[in-house]
Amino acid sequence: MTERAQVVIAGAGIAGLSLAGLLGREGISVLLIDRAPLPRDRVCGEGIMPLGMGVLRELGIDPASLPGHDFAGLEFQTAGQRHAIGFGGVHGRGIRRTNLVRALADAAAGAGVREVRDQVLAPVLAQGRVRALRGGRGVYEGGIIIAADGAHSPLMRGLGVRFSERGERMGLRMHFNLPRPHNLERVRIGLFPPHDVYLTPVGERELLATTMCGRDAYRAIVRDYSGFLRACPLGDLFAGAEPASVLLGWRQPLVRPERFAASGVLAVGDAGGGIDPCLGMGMSFALASAREAARAVKAILQDPAQREAEEERFHLWRNRMFRHYAAVDSLFRLCVTSRAGSGILVWGMRHWPPVAQALTRIVSQYQPWRSFPWSALLRPVWGP
Repeated sequence: MTERAQVVIAGAGIAGLSLAGLLGREGISVLLIDRAPLPRDRVCGEGIMPLGMGVLRELGIDPASLPGHDFAGLEFQTAGQRHAIGFGGVHGRGIRRTNLVRALADAAAGAGVREVRDQVLAPVLAQGRVRALRGGRGVYEGGIIIAADGAHSPLMRGLGVRFSERGERMGLRMHFNLPRPHNLERVRIGLFPPHDVYLTPVGERELLATTMCGRDAYRAIVRDYSGFLRACPLGDLFAGAEPASVLLGWRQPLVRPERFAASGVLAVGDAGGGIDPCLGMGMSFALASAREAARAVKAILQDPAQREAEEERFHLWRNRMFRHYAAVDSLFRLCVTSRAGSGILVWGMRHWPPVAQALTRIVSQYQPWRSFPWSALLRPVWGP
């Protein structure tokens, strides 16, 4: 069996579905290949930052129409301090990953995207470019091929792209139904080394509790995750709460590819490398990379002679974005690996509010580092 489309996408995660929907709405024929039925669940913060909200609207999805809960910023907490930071007039929304995937799949189907349940086995190359993907059931030919097949990306690795290892993070996730409305206006981030606890409101009475840590810390809490949450400084939120989902565990590899475009293939989402989940940017990162890939694909289809230039432009954009967030997560991890460091971080947020606000915008809205108010650091913390 051979099927053809202008664009063939390997992987129907958030990035693959978003890209398929964006292209389908432009009248471009898209073939989406994935072996697993939708929706698939996994460990995820489930908070869509302002950066990702605009992409959903471009897909014709009103975030407010999906079951969830808006949040207007982040609130950091240690064992003895707390500080809240707003997004500055914009907001994000907590949405269960499965609900988001269903909405993205519906948007893609409504845009004429064809889905095939198959496993991609190998790329088919001709004259140094990937012209098709060979699956277990047939061959899928496309003018443009997209890798959206996750952080391990068999497709990109099969093309000889080398990935540099930057470490790993272990994650646990469970939803809870609360006995009363929580009234959380921000995502709560508990810095309790060696655990980082992220509480995302995904309903008026529903919270997602995600914890990121290393392997040893993971083993210490995996057998009684609910007990760990109730015993931590955020435990008052879980009084009378009941689990609303099964406990999921996940290993998040932190890898970076040497190229984000290779042999004519563009890598989107986690296939273009994994950033530290501490930033809470996973879903928004996938949405943003899909939007940029859609721009590159449309430009290539309009002027095939510019293909190499557009592929290089996409690679440079992805590389800048990766370095942007890798810098922030490296700084964050450096601070929160100890109780003292976590306390200093939150203390600094409280005493240099412009700095904390700028860092939040840099993360949540992908604002450039040149907007950082370096002069604010010169203000004495004991001054007016």
